[in-house]
Amino acid sequence: DGAVISTKFAWPDHVRIVVLSPHSQLPTHVARAALPRTVTRGDAVYNLQRTALFASALAHGRYDLLWEAMRDRLHQPQRESLVPGLAEALALPRMHGLLGIALSGAGPSIVALVDDNDEEIGARLASCFRAHKIESTVRTLEVDNEGCRVI
Repeated sequence: DGAVISTKFAWPDHVRIVVLSPHSQLPTHVARAALPRTVTRGDAVYNLQRTALFASALAHGRYDLLWEAMRDRLHQPQRESLVPGLAEALALPRMHGLLGIALSGAGPSIVALVDDNDEEIGARLASCFRAHKIESTVRTLEVDNEGCRVI
């Protein structure tokens, strides 16, 4: 019926988002065209499980689970060839402060959830793109728990 059902919980203050934006373009229509028309049940279940795990990890403060919760089978593998440096970024090993890495939407930006070591993590992500001769901008962002408000 088109109804939207939602709930809200506070994002943890100490979990920040490092966003790496490569100085390259990936038109949305190209990124969408890389996706298959159908997905296997196994891949759909895999992603649904990780979505539930992501929400639960945040709600219960189990940030150690975010690494696995940010894994994907529905769009990241298909877009790796379109975003030089993405495969290397997703393959980075765990390091102090890094909670998880993912392609942001259709790309080409990458997001990493962190609770420490922001600068080193941003530099490591940038090096994945620099290896492909692509410069990037790295930003560390905090999440706004209030959202829009009328003043």
